[in-house]
Amino acid sequence: MAFAFIGQSTGVLVLNNYGPTIYASLGFDTEYQLIFQCGWITVGIIFNLVGALIMDYTGRRPLMMIGVGGCCIALILEAAMVASFANKPPEATNKAGLRMGVAAAYLFLAAYSVGVDVAGVVFYSELFPNHIRGKGIALSIGVIALTDLVYLQATATAFANIGWRFYLIFIIISGLGVFFVYFVLPETKGIPLEEMATVFGDTDEVVVYSQDIHVDHNTHELIVREHDKNDLHRIATGGAAPSQPEFPKGSNSDQVEEARGAPV
Repeated sequence: MAFAFIGQSTGVLVLNNYGPTIYASLGFDTEYQLIFQCGWITVGIIFNLVGALIMDYTGRRPLMMIGVGGCCIALILEAAMVASFANKPPEATNKAGLRMGVAAAYLFLAAYSVGVDVAGVVFYSELFPNHIRGKGIALSIGVIALTDLVYLQATATAFANIGWRFYLIFIIISGLGVFFVYFVLPETKGIPLEEMATVFGDTDEVVVYSQDIHVDHNTHELIVREHDKNDLHRIATGGAAPSQPEFPKGSNSDQVEEARGAPV
C-alpha cells in the first residue's frame, strides 16, 4: 500500500488531467495541446507493453525503481522548464526550453508506464496471502484512488498560487520512493503466490510442496520429504537452490515419478 501511495505521488494524474493547461502555459495553442495529449497517451500504451514483456526477466524491483526514479528526474526537468519559460511574453520565449518541457512530460509517462503502472500493479497482487488477496488488492486500489483524489482537488488551487513549486511535492516523494523500494521491498519474481508469505517473513501456510513428493513403485508408498523453510528464503535472496528430495535406499530411481510444479 505504501508503494501505491508513492506511485500516485509521482503526480501522474496531475500531468494527465492538467496536461493541456501545462502545454498552454508553455505557449502552445489548442491544436498542439491536443496533439501533445494524444501523443502522451500513446507513449503510455507503448511502454505498458514494453514493461509487460520484460517484467519477468528483470524482476519487479528494478522496474519499480526505474519507474519512480525516472518520474523524479522527469519532474525535475518539467518543473525547471515551467519555472523558466511558462507564461512568458512571445518575444521572451525559448523554443528549445518549451520543447524540453513537452519532452519531460513524455519521459515521465514512459518511466511511469514501464515501472509503476506495470510492475507496481503486479506487485500489489503478489503481496497478500491467498485468503485475503482480493481484499488486499481492493485496499491498494483504494489508496490509489484516495491519493489521486487529494492531489487532483488541490492542483488547480496549487497551480494558481504556487505554480511550478507544486511539483516539489511529487519530486520529493518520488525521490524518497526509490530508496523505499531498494531498502524495504523484496523481489517477488519467480515466487509462486502460495509461497509468498515466507518471503515477507510471515507464517508459511503451504503444507507440502510438490517437489518434495515422490512415489516409490517398489513399495507403492507416497514419500514426502520434510520441507526446509529456509530453502525458499535462500531462493528469494539469491542463495543456493534447495536440495533435491532424497530417495530411500533400495528404490529404483528409474521407476520413481516425481510430482513437480505448483504447491499442493
